[in-house]
Amino acid sequence: MAYINSGLVTQFGQSGRLLTSKSWVQIPPSPLLIDRRFSGIDGLLILYSHHNIVFGMKDIAPQVFRQRLLVECIYSIEIHEKSLEQFLIKLPKALGLKVYSKPSIHVATGRGKKINSGYDAFVPLISSEIYAGVWPEAKFISVVIYSCSEFDAEHAVEFTKQFFAATKVVYKKF
Repeated sequence: MAYINSGLVTQFGQSGRLLTSKSWVQIPPSPLLIDRRFSGIDGLLILYSHHNIVFGMKDIAPQVFRQRLLVECIYSIEIHEKSLEQFLIKLPKALGLKVYSKPSIHVATGRGKKINSGYDAFVPLISSEIYAGVWPEAKFISVVIYSCSEFDAEHAVEFTKQFFAATKVVYKKF
């Protein structure tokens, strides 16, 4: 069971002590859903599942559809500008998303800490964008898809995993 008070969350086990203060709001376990009953609390929109609570911003434009996906991988191939460009060309096609310009790839090597050397890459979509950050030293890539058009998130995760021959993958829809 979880409770919220001024944006702070405390979790209690099933045998844990229940808080009765009126300032606390009980959030019951359930499948992942958006519960607008609690959206006025500190301007937060609350997403919760059986085990976790995720806080997001209040949806101030519910009439505008937005789908977002973050995919992070430990990859096993060599990534260079050309392969990153190919990923940013093929991923939108695989998801049925339309681009309106070529991918833009920036090399950050030698501009800061060695661990942060790598690539920042971006392709504009008619319905938003796809961003990829690459840390070659760590063999780590982080991809964000932000779209005002619906896409198959699981297909995007699988495509990314296969393209980069990922050995570890985590993702979050938001």
